[in-house]
Amino acid sequence: MRQHSSPSGFTVIELLVSLAIMAIVSSQLLLVFQGQQEAYVTNERILDIQEDARLVMDLISTETRMAGFMVPRVTGLTSINGGAAPDIFCVSDANEIADGTLATASQPFDRGRPLGPTAVGATSIFLQPGDLDIDSDGADDFSTGQALIIADSTNSWCAPIVTMDAAAGRLDLPAAFAIPTAFPTTARVVPAVMYQVGGAGGLGLSRNGLLLSAEVEDLQVEFGVDVNGDSIIDPLTGEFPIHNLAGFDPASILQVRLTVTTRTAQGDQDFTGQFPAAADRPGGAATDNFRRRRFVASIRPRNLGNP
Repeated sequence: MRQHSSPSGFTVIELLVSLAIMAIVSSQLLLVFQGQQEAYVTNERILDIQEDARLVMDLISTETRMAGFMVPRVTGLTSINGGAAPDIFCVSDANEIADGTLATASQPFDRGRPLGPTAVGATSIFLQPGDLDIDSDGADDFSTGQALIIADSTNSWCAPIVTMDAAAGRLDLPAAFAIPTAFPTTARVVPAVMYQVGGAGGLGLSRNGLLLSAEVEDLQVEFGVDVNGDSIIDPLTGEFPIHNLAGFDPASILQVRLTVTTRTAQGDQDFTGQFPAAADRPGGAATDNFRRRRFVASIRPRNLGNP
């Protein structure tokens, strides 16, 4: 009797074909997984910079609304226009006013005057003895590492305090923040909070020198000033947007528009973008691989504007 044996297993050719098919399928799956991973990482980075922008904007907005609290209104807000660079934004520091002094205060907040006209280029401000304590609670309200605002009805300036002599009433400023104009004896000086973008690569927003967010790339400040006293901001008459407060009364600010731009810490090779224009800062001509998000807030300071 003749017997027929049935073949079992795979031939070499069949095995090679199967391996080739598996390799093709596996490579495609890896590409899909890699794309999903890259998309996930990109979305996480975008969410991070969006969250940073929201938190930063919330803090700045809160302090902007309180600007001018229990201090002369001219000292409530000011900024240094950066032109093609980020702006510097300064707000009077409401936290320095001791709550326990408010009920018994009788106009102690008009203090803080320079001894005389401040010379252009000066890097020190001298106050009358005792004027470092603007709320009369027995403690100085200025400190090293903090900022200050000096202002009258037509000019304002802000700077960080690098050193101070409390007994002499002297506040020293960095050379880069030398006072650009002469202030009269009617000018007032108050403790302030300074927001500034800088650091490595031009990134990072700090508050009085302390880093708030490493992802902030730009801060722009625009003001609406009630020039004619009608309590209305009219862009047609030049009341908005104002980028430089020189020549304007800071007490008449009715609106502050803040623009914060955040940027991912790492670039995305599959993306090409540019720095977006904001306020009076032009957009970037060169392209890069960073993803950015921009947030804009319009704020009404509660303690400013024509009474």
